[in-house]
This record gives sequence, C-alpha cells and structure tokens, in this order.
Amino acid sequence: MRVLSVALIVGMICVSCHNSQQSIQSNSVDSMAVNPAKAVVAKDTTIEYSIEGVSSEGASAKARYVGGRIKECEIAIYGETGQNKIVYMFNDNKIDVSEKQLVYNTSLENIKSDKDMKVKKEITYVLDLNGNLIGKADVGRTDIFSEFKRVVPLEIK
Repeated sequence: MRVLSVALIVGMICVSCHNSQQSIQSNSVDSMAVNPAKAVVAKDTTIEYSIEGVSSEGASAKARYVGGRIKECEIAIYGETGQNKIVYMFNDNKIDVSEKQLVYNTSLENIKSDKDMKVKKEITYVLDLNGNLIGKADVGRTDIFSEFKRVVPLEIK
C-alpha cells in the first residue's frame, strides 16, 4: 500500500511539473511578422504544494510560473467550519493579495463545490517580496507568507 501511495505521489508531481507552451497573443503575432526576433513564447509551469503547519485540516498552494518566475499563486486553507482562499499576484517589487474567508453552509463531509459555502469576508492588500504589509493593516488578514515562502520557491530552474 505504501509503495502504491509513493508511486501515485511521484506520478502527480511528474504530471504537475510538465511544461506546456503558452500560445502567442495576437499582438505578438503582428510583431513577429515584422520582426521574428521579437516573438518569444513563454513557458508556463504550474506546481501544487502542500503547506504544513498552517491548519490541521490542511493547506495547499497552486503556483503558476512563467519563464521560471512565479506570477500567481492560489492558496486554500481548509478549516472545520470554512476555508480561506488567498491569491498572490506577483509583480516586480510587490505582491497584490486578495483573500476570501468562506463559511460552510453544510457539514464538512457534505461540501461538494463553492456553492456549499458563503463569503464571510473579502479583503485586498499589498505585500513586499519579504511578506511585509505595504499600507494600511487589516487585522483580519491571514498572515501565512513565511510558511508559504518556506515551501513555495519564487523561482524555478
């Protein structure tokens, strides 16, 4: 049983690490016709991570990389009565963060989709690349950036 579990995990990692080419946008095609050297096709990679120590019910992160640098990460923190969904959008020197606190409408084992949850609170804020808050602090925000950064690399090779 343990060998099967390890094989499944290794298979999932291999599949999630598979690079897929991103299609060229229409404005890039126009510039390619004039100057083919300007046409650059970025490679996207999406990797899922488990973030330990944030919640006893679990936390996961789905990171999207372009050209080896993180561009976006969706984090789900699961709880007994609800979950938090956090989206980090990485820019040059800052991270735009949107956070939703969701409450289950039914028992945890009966949750099938987002329709089984209602939004309790939505907030947005900005962090620097070290996880420090830029601007006004919201006391209700979920601060897991240090745990996130321990698990999720900002660059992959």
